[in-house]
Amino acid sequence: METKHLVIFEKSMNSRFIGLADKNKMSYSTFNMENEIKGNFLLTIINRLINRASLYKKIQNEISFIKENGIDVVYLSNTEGYIAFTGATTLKKKLPKLKIIALQHGIFPLESSLFNTVIKKVINKIIYTCFGIFAFGEGFGSLKVNRYIVYGNPEKEFLINTKNWGAKDVEVNLKFLKSYLLKKDEINFTNSNNNVILLLQSLSDSRLCSKKNENILIEQTIKYLSKKYNKVYIKEHPYCKKRIQKFKLPENTEIIDNMISGFYKSQKAYSFFSTALIDAKFFNLETVAIYSSKIKVKRSIYQSFETIVNFENEIRT
Repeated sequence: METKHLVIFEKSMNSRFIGLADKNKMSYSTFNMENEIKGNFLLTIINRLINRASLYKKIQNEISFIKENGIDVVYLSNTEGYIAFTGATTLKKKLPKLKIIALQHGIFPLESSLFNTVIKKVINKIIYTCFGIFAFGEGFGSLKVNRYIVYGNPEKEFLINTKNWGAKDVEVNLKFLKSYLLKKDEINFTNSNNNVILLLQSLSDSRLCSKKNENILIEQTIKYLSKKYNKVYIKEHPYCKKRIQKFKLPENTEIIDNMISGFYKSQKAYSFFSTALIDAKFFNLETVAIYSSKIKVKRSIYQSFETIVNFENEIRT
């Protein structure tokens, strides 16, 4: 029987992946690091080089743990950022017999850019040769491991057609990736026929649009949904506490704290391009992504969603 272990590279991913490890009876380890950006391109590289000793130590500890515990298969929380890219590359190099499986953790623009495919690779090769770490991650699917488990067919086709993965090395398994969400014993639900949940994002804080435009997007979307559905459940983003209370909400809306309970009470889920829509899909909800020219995000990111509505054409009044 194979001994399985999960490596969680970034602190922001701890909650979901610890839940996944527990649900699937795997051991896990956490690096508790983040891909911090310091001011500009050059300062970011310098900061990562200054702090590389900490990353070295965590990688070496991980290698020792894997050897000492006879682990055969390692699952990786991600391979995109410089921490994960360095960690995964080193594991491949130092433990060539180890089976490594990468897990999709978010929504990505399904396209390749010149910066990722050429410029980042050149910079990374120089930095890695001189200092033993990568300055940057190289994007979704750039690092080949034994297998990649992804959310759906759009991601699988991207890895095969654009990143040259073998078809047998990419697995679509949303049930496994979202297994940590299953806590039905904690939920009371009603199964209403015409309710909807709106999953808000932190757009302006992420510099994807202005605060003014974000308010327009939220206000107009809530107004649109309140006219279309019996009940609108609104799940605020964790980093935007009390934001939604500033809006004058229609009578058939309700702010909720528990996203999962909102899924059980709804038949559809709306958001702009949040990974929470993937969570909703796991619970068999119809999911709708809202595209707007006000949001500075690549259009290809919407390839992960089945239904897309245009804010300017359909929602805004």
